[in-house]
Amino acid sequence: MENLYNQTIKRERNDSQTLDKAITDCFVNDSQAVVAMRVLTYVVIMIASLIGNCVVIRLVKKEGRSRSSTSFYIANLAVCALFFTIVYMPRVISLFLRGYQWLVLGLPGVFLCKAVIFLDYLATSVSILTVMIISLERCVVVAFPYRSAYITTRLSKLMVLSTWLVGVFTQWPYLYSTDLVLKNGLVLCYIDYDRAFGIGAKQMYYNFSLIVIFFFPLAITTVAYTIIVVKLKRRKNVGDCACSISSGRERQNRQIIYMVLTVVTLFVLCWLLYFIFLVLYAYQIVVPCEVLFMRLFLAHLNSAITPYVYTKFSARYRRAFAAIIAPCCHCFCQKKLQELRGRAEESYRMQKVWQETSKEHFNTGCSKRRWSKFW
Repeated sequence: MENLYNQTIKRERNDSQTLDKAITDCFVNDSQAVVAMRVLTYVVIMIASLIGNCVVIRLVKKEGRSRSSTSFYIANLAVCALFFTIVYMPRVISLFLRGYQWLVLGLPGVFLCKAVIFLDYLATSVSILTVMIISLERCVVVAFPYRSAYITTRLSKLMVLSTWLVGVFTQWPYLYSTDLVLKNGLVLCYIDYDRAFGIGAKQMYYNFSLIVIFFFPLAITTVAYTIIVVKLKRRKNVGDCACSISSGRERQNRQIIYMVLTVVTLFVLCWLLYFIFLVLYAYQIVVPCEVLFMRLFLAHLNSAITPYVYTKFSARYRRAFAAIIAPCCHCFCQKKLQELRGRAEESYRMQKVWQETSKEHFNTGCSKRRWSKFW
């Protein structure tokens, strides 16, 4: 029995080393064109995410006491997106340039390794929980409109706080199991659950993450939006708007629901591959390097495009983005206009010089006959 246990451990370690070798070889041998394209793509994503999510947070802050419960959740999603942008996207760019090698060594390197991994997974879990709470809140508003008075700003703040507390509680193992290790001649920021908690802990925790942190909230979200769609269709067919204060309020609720449904759908589609990979990694299944790139790209693309989805459904967000973008466009246009004016003045000056030179040649005796056919 003991020999069988030792053989199992040895086989799992060999499989883990093979998988780690396959992953660490990714992004190292890419051509310069591929590296440049991926880095440029991530730079664009970072800029779009920073601008968009900062505008969303600023707009929610400016709303003051008039902000709705949904605004708190939208701001919470924006904060999580900024965590991805500031904390982890620079790490992804370093993956494209230097591979999985960790560049900061010593005690600062250990601190950054633990902080980057923990904050990345913390923001991921908080985002998922926030999406679930948004769907439940919208479901209560549509299915039980007379009970929507219980959804206060105080309750929304408590729910936002609970997402971070639950996130810390479920993601703290990353702080304990993440460390700098030497593998295949490289210093890596490595997550080793089996070393920290015992053999089999990695599979157990990744299955827990997929089921409890992703699929369970996804199931609740799906049920909530199914109820919402059924209620809205029934209300539209019957023409029953008695549950709303007015038809204008009914249209506003529908607009918010469509916006949130779009945001939730994009979130699920962008993050699905990310969590599927965790399970594949837990079971030592090797995936192509292109899948590793798409896993990160889709998840982080969601942080960049979500703020701009709000502008499709809300005039307030459109005005907020216009207020930020208009001055930049004005400065750019002014600069271009000055350049065009400078070119026009230079062209006019050169034309005058050419005309003066032509007249001088015409007035000379030797050139007068040659230039007479032109003047």
